[in-house]
Amino acid sequence: MLAKKTVRVKIVVLALVALLLLPSGVLAMSYNANDPLFAASSKVATQSDPFNRGDISRKWLARGPITQYPNEGGTWQYGFWNAKVRSYYTVDRCHGSTVELNGNQSRSIDTRAGERSIAELWAVQHPRHVDQYYYRVCD
Repeated sequence: MLAKKTVRVKIVVLALVALLLLPSGVLAMSYNANDPLFAASSKVATQSDPFNRGDISRKWLARGPITQYPNEGGTWQYGFWNAKVRSYYTVDRCHGSTVELNGNQSRSIDTRAGERSIAELWAVQHPRHVDQYYYRVCD
């Protein structure tokens, strides 16, 4: 019985490793000005998917960490790694970050200047999962 369990564990581990090694694109993120979740003072970064030319759609979560340096300053890291979709933002003023996975959302609190805002959701790599990443600065 122990041998069967060991074989199953090895198969699961190999399958997870194979999923992590598959190539992934980056989602083109959108901003809805009518969404009450984002105030007029909020900024949302966008990242274009270099592999999506309009005739195909992205099939995997954004492999991360992806690092950006927004016009508002600071450092923004986002993407999927270590079984979570994540959005981290650090800047020298009040700020926050948000991550969405299949309509579920994690939004950080308004974070003090110089500290990292953290938004995370548990995830697995799957072709039908949809991820979106945002950062914001306070007034």
